[in-house]
Amino acid sequence: MGQRLTRHPAPGDGDRRAARRYLLAVLAELVPLDEERHREAIVLLEVIAASRLEAAFEPVVRQMAADLRQVLTDATAATGTADPARAAAHLAALVSGLSLDAVTPHSPVDRATILTVLEHQVATL
Repeated sequence: MGQRLTRHPAPGDGDRRAARRYLLAVLAELVPLDEERHREAIVLLEVIAASRLEAAFEPVVRQMAADLRQVLTDATAATGTADPARAAAHLAALVSGLSLDAVTPHSPVDRATILTVLEHQVATL
């Protein structure tokens, strides 16, 4: 996943539209839109669940969460939003929920729905 995120260079010129496109590209790397990301989401959810019972997983899960918040805060800041950390927290929760729904029968969502939800949220920034 980290390698995929580096494929998307952050806009550096203050162009809010470019920043929103960049943020959408980052978000698309974090949700199960294809088979590779679907497998990653399943493994991630299993590791998160395991961290509740096995203390050895807890530091890894905490670091992954902190890394996610930082990536999203940085990407969100480029959009010019007033509170990038707060927006990043919302986006992280959205990514988590969409990922859970995409890989479980809880409330199955398809690729188009995931993209529509993300696009709508980014448009509000």
